[in-house]
Amino acid sequence: MTNRANGSGSVYQERSVRWIAALTLTPDAHGKRRVKRKVLKSKSLANKALLELQIEHNKNSLTIRSNESVSQFSERWLKEVLPHRGVKPSTLSNYQQMIHYYIKPSLGNKRVSDLKSLHVLNLVNNLKEKGLSTNTTRRARSILHNMLEMAVEEDLLPKNPVMRTSFIKKSPDEKTRVQKSYSTQEVNNVLAVLKGSIYEGPFRLMVCLGLRIGEVIALRWDQVLIEEEKLWIVRTEAHIPKLLGDNTWTVERIEGSTKSNRKRVLHLTSDQIKFLVDHRKAQSRLKFKYGPSWNPKRYVFTTEHGTPYAANNIRSGLKRVLIKNGLRWIRLHDLRHTAGFLAVEAGVGIEDVQDMLGHASIQMTKDVYVGHVQAGSDRAVRALEDHIRTGLQPSLVRSTKVRR
Repeated sequence: MTNRANGSGSVYQERSVRWIAALTLTPDAHGKRRVKRKVLKSKSLANKALLELQIEHNKNSLTIRSNESVSQFSERWLKEVLPHRGVKPSTLSNYQQMIHYYIKPSLGNKRVSDLKSLHVLNLVNNLKEKGLSTNTTRRARSILHNMLEMAVEEDLLPKNPVMRTSFIKKSPDEKTRVQKSYSTQEVNNVLAVLKGSIYEGPFRLMVCLGLRIGEVIALRWDQVLIEEEKLWIVRTEAHIPKLLGDNTWTVERIEGSTKSNRKRVLHLTSDQIKFLVDHRKAQSRLKFKYGPSWNPKRYVFTTEHGTPYAANNIRSGLKRVLIKNGLRWIRLHDLRHTAGFLAVEAGVGIEDVQDMLGHASIQMTKDVYVGHVQAGSDRAVRALEDHIRTGLQPSLVRSTKVRR
């Protein structure tokens, strides 16, 4: 039997007692052909029904009734669709957690084909009532939207119900997790406290070179080129949660590409080179003490026993040391922000800041550092005006006087 094109249909008799109007629809996620059918008592009624189905199909309003729940549909989306779209393991884990903790409790038992915008609004309101931040609520709404796009493609829904709900706005008094970046004085104070500690290296690379914590814990010695005074950032690592079949979670260390999927090279200053040389010598002494099996993958930062650090180890340890010494604690990602802000304050061009931080686009860098970009712009305008003024010749000044 020849496969029919999407939107085509046929009328045929079944069991000599009833007539079937059948319309071919888009294949499902597995490429299996799907057909919308109606059972009628006569051929003329079946022909009429087929015409109505074709009209609905052309209007993109034709759907297939399904008993698949949101919970079942989300599992299929996570396991069968996202892995084939190049989604990173860390992103997939985040989707899995958001669906498990925030979407399923509200919508999991509802049929996908029954979802309306009212259900989406109820979900958003429930998350707000739980005290979740606007960013988390937006994230859950965005994941639901992406998931239901597949339901629209499979004709389980005529339109995505998330699209008919308003964007979630932050309230003026909502607190943000982002903390004020360190000043140059604060950076020097922290470096003085951390000198010689196991946290000095990770702090240096985040606040002086703008590395992400995942890039720090993934760093290996083959990326450090002392003679060339360069540092290559080629990978990231993270410990991500994974949901098991018995509804329990486990944690896996996953290696992947950088966030922007591209390698970058950073220049090492004399201070950073001195630190890394001394740090490598200290590691060599530990390797001699514990044997050749110590740190087999040659990570730059490890525990005393040669195992690579997890981000949480550095986060909790660094926080403990700083608070104990009366210093302000900020998030690890805000250390990266500190690098960007201080670079702009030092007069570094925004394009160079983009390269240092490894942002995929210049707009992303401007969005984060817009205030500092404006400050740099103001300095540039004043400097240009001063330069023009100093270049004025006496004859030119005289010629610009207005004659009365």
